[in-house]
Amino acid sequence: MPLKPVSRNTLSHCERPRRGCTERRSRSVNRHQPLVRPKTVSVLGQHDATIGTDALLHLVQSLETARPSAKLRIDSVTRGAQPVGRETKATTIAQAPAIGLMRVILNEYPNLICRGIDLPPTPSAAEPEVLWAELLCAEPEREVAFRGEARYVQRLDRGRPRIERTLDPALPLRLESRERGQLDALKFAPFAQPSCGAGEVMIEVKAAGMNFRDVLKALALYPGDAPDARIFGDEVGGIVTAVGSCVTHVTRGDRVFGLAVFGLATRTVARGSDVQRIPNDLSFEEAATLPVVFMTSWHALKNVARLRQGERVLIHAGAGGVGMAAIQIAHHLGAEVIASAGSPAKRALLETLGVKHVIDSRRGDFTEAVMKLTDRRGVDVVLNALAGEAIPMGLSCVAEFGRFIEIGKRDIYQNSRIPLRPLRRNASFHVVAMDAVFAGDESLTREMLTEISGLVGQGILHPLPFRAFPANNVGAAFRLMATGKHIGKVVVSLPETFLPRRGEPMAPKFEIKSDGCYLITALSGALEKSWRTGLCAVAPGIWCYPVAAALPLRTLRRS
Repeated sequence: MPLKPVSRNTLSHCERPRRGCTERRSRSVNRHQPLVRPKTVSVLGQHDATIGTDALLHLVQSLETARPSAKLRIDSVTRGAQPVGRETKATTIAQAPAIGLMRVILNEYPNLICRGIDLPPTPSAAEPEVLWAELLCAEPEREVAFRGEARYVQRLDRGRPRIERTLDPALPLRLESRERGQLDALKFAPFAQPSCGAGEVMIEVKAAGMNFRDVLKALALYPGDAPDARIFGDEVGGIVTAVGSCVTHVTRGDRVFGLAVFGLATRTVARGSDVQRIPNDLSFEEAATLPVVFMTSWHALKNVARLRQGERVLIHAGAGGVGMAAIQIAHHLGAEVIASAGSPAKRALLETLGVKHVIDSRRGDFTEAVMKLTDRRGVDVVLNALAGEAIPMGLSCVAEFGRFIEIGKRDIYQNSRIPLRPLRRNASFHVVAMDAVFAGDESLTREMLTEISGLVGQGILHPLPFRAFPANNVGAAFRLMATGKHIGKVVVSLPETFLPRRGEPMAPKFEIKSDGCYLITALSGALEKSWRTGLCAVAPGIWCYPVAAALPLRTLRRS
């Protein structure tokens, strides 16, 4: 918790006493109650910090023995032991344990009132007056630090302060969130670019497609313990800048599209099996609309549902990315499509795409509309992306031997319940989690991407309509997608002109220096031995102070 200044006047809350006057009190002291006595003041100088810390420990243990229930106050005075504000100077490390010891005393001895007063690293003539005024002060502040004329106290702050500067144009950037749940916290930040492996391809990203799970991650609705909870972007269009030795189907300089981890970045590394050349001179933005939505629809309808010619399929959210791709694939496979959408404009769009039967997904009786269109038989396949009550309603539309394909995320992560009675007529329920598919069998993703790329090249499948946002306005792209008012795909364009080249530089990587001196506390047993053996081989100046952090003060003794 950082210490922040509360006033430019050092004694704004505690009135300065007159010189030589020992009875005058501060304004905040209760005048109807005498000062708490006895009061113990522990002052740690520059050269007796260790002795003072031990003395404080033994004092507390003695007080527990002699006066276990007495209400006492201890003021621990240190010099330069606290970092304050945005101060980057090193603190007086030898006195820092006194601060930690005081906090432990507060936790273990509720009858003791402890306060920490930290004086400036350099003494001044005004210090006695300042210290005396603070000792008389009856404020509830537990830790106070003085620096010049400023008086600092502890306050919770929203993270560490940002230090922004103009970044090197050669430095790669990727989208990160400083605080999950806040779209305004999305920023492009520099990162250390990994090397290109033997079976990998490095891509200079020109456009990146967005998917709804990116929005779930930004809004903290995605499982926080998932390994990809802070990874944004899955599909890209760009130019190959490096190729691994085992990749032969693309070369440096090729215009490619495909899947990539950390796709919302200026440079990314992808598996060679997950990229293909961009067909038919499509733009980077058009190519970025293809991978995830078409591979999801292909896997759901062809590989899982086994959709056949002449069957009926209900596609929910037909005006979304997956919905529009699924409509194209269903028509290609010869199926009859019933699609739903939530607004008149989206329903009108679906009619222009050749969908004969369009229904309102927001009506509570869309099940009845589907049954009426199918002469009460139901549909053979339901491709569902809706949440909540739409799932049991969709299940009631499934015909005998039908297949319900769930591609939504929300109800899965919320562990929602579903009714099983609609499945009694040999119907089946399938969950399609494409993140596991993409991370799994490389041959499966290669096969699907190759087939989709070929169909696009033949003019059978077409890129989706999209709305592109420049990288410096990425927050607007997330907000639009969160409302669900977009049609087709949302794409982030990353031309150099619109890259936010001002930001916080990368923090230096921690490393053990051979000529450094390090203090490691709270180690014991095998862990202590392991750390001491490994680190001392690199830095002989490491000190291990093997005191278990959870050990109560009453059991500690000086060794």
